[in-house]
Amino acid sequence: VGWESRALPMHSEQLAKLPWRDLNGCLPEGSSGPAFYRGFFELSADEEPADTYLLVPSSSRGFVALNGFNLGWHRREGPQLSLYAPASLLRRGRNEVIVFELL
Repeated sequence: VGWESRALPMHSEQLAKLPWRDLNGCLPEGSSGPAFYRGFFELSADEEPADTYLLVPSSSRGFVALNGFNLGWHRREGPQLSLYAPASLLRRGRNEVIVFELL
């Protein structure tokens, strides 16, 4: 067939060595991959974590992880334009979102 499949580094010590692009609320228009983006958001001490969704409207194709848990793949063509994030994955304080853009 002429193609190879290779694993991507997803362990915390491997991810720490990657060149990161900032994720400030959304992916930059016209950005090209493959690339890893990382962003953070805070839940205050008085906020109760609740089920929510992460929207990835300006992305092309890739996956999203929340606090080290892979939420799933997204594609511009659909069907996944938002990914479900259960309350059990959210933390009071700092939460990390990783987006891998393949294209």
